[in-house]
Amino acid sequence: LSWHDYQYLTFWFFGGMDKEGGRDGDKSAKQFFAGDGAATRSMFADDAFFRAAARLIMKRIHKIHPINLTYFVWTYSRAGIVIPEFMQCVADYMCNAGKMPMCDRCSLGTMVWNFSKCGIRHDRYFELTAAECVRSNRLRSLAPRNFQNTMIAYSRMMHWHEKYVDAMARGIVRLLDAHDPRYPKTDKHILFAYTCKDGSEVPADAFRIGSLTVILKAF
Repeated sequence: LSWHDYQYLTFWFFGGMDKEGGRDGDKSAKQFFAGDGAATRSMFADDAFFRAAARLIMKRIHKIHPINLTYFVWTYSRAGIVIPEFMQCVADYMCNAGKMPMCDRCSLGTMVWNFSKCGIRHDRYFELTAAECVRSNRLRSLAPRNFQNTMIAYSRMMHWHEKYVDAMARGIVRLLDAHDPRYPKTDKHILFAYTCKDGSEVPADAFRIGSLTVILKAF
């Protein structure tokens, strides 16, 4: 499954679906899935739901794929639900079980973003994520949004990793040099597209001036 599948197969919009209907509901859903900060707390389930889900996830964490786990945690960060023991459990499990290589490019960047958004520090998790990001094959697979998410996370948490920062700079330059600025998407010959469950492909978004500004500030 890709990001484009996950967003419709989880409970992320659980709290808002019944509150908004018709065209307004469709508009709200688009705002939520865009991940641009437009989502409001009312779009999510209440706190009790998240806390109950956290208790269940911690008990069954060994049965959850790292990518699924990432997007569960992403929901918490978007809703502003911070449960330190839950975040600690997730990071410890990912580190101790060696699950980092099982993350796809989006979940790899999204999980550290989750921790930074929630203000939860876990240095070992950030170190292992950095080590994964600098691998040559992994670095070549990263899309513009992945660079942005990880750079935001490491900057927010003030977590310094010299090899990681150097690798990010090289990877960003490579994509910028190869991209045709006339198009909003990155060519599939430069960067592989997202493949959805139905077999369709979605090319990765190219860098925007806004995203480059955010990344530059992170440096």
